Amino acid sequence: KTIARPYAQAVFDLADENGTLDQWSRFLNIASNVLSDATITFFLSKPTLSKKQKFDLLIDFFNSIEDENVIFGSQDLFGSNFLKLLLESNRMTAINEISEQFDALKLKAEKKAPTLINFGLGNEMKSYIFQKNSY
Repeated sequence: KTIARPYAQAVFDLADENGTLDQWSRFLNIASNVLSDATITFFLSKPTLSKKQKFDLLIDFFNSIEDENVIFGSQDLFGSNFLKLLLESNRMTAINEISEQFDALKLKAEKKAPTLINFGLGNEMKSYIFQKNSY
């Protein structure tokens, strides 16, 4: 998991800064599932294909997902650069660990975020606050 840690931290910092934690979490999980597929793994391990060909295949795949928040498509510079970095550094096999560590960082950050529950407010008080603030 040491290999995945700096990638997960860098992606987490970027996503946190841009308010895209949920999107990155979702697409890291999708990427993890896609890259666990035997056919994709076989394709990506073929030495006869250039890294550009492999990158283009992955980008085309992510572009085919009908979601306006596609992280790894060609429209998202950070996401496509992240895929390129993983390919160029031969770290595509670490995507599952990167995804797991990213989600752990996200969960930890969410637990630190102040909420009404953290202040010890009971359900009655929360209901009162929401009723008074719903105009």
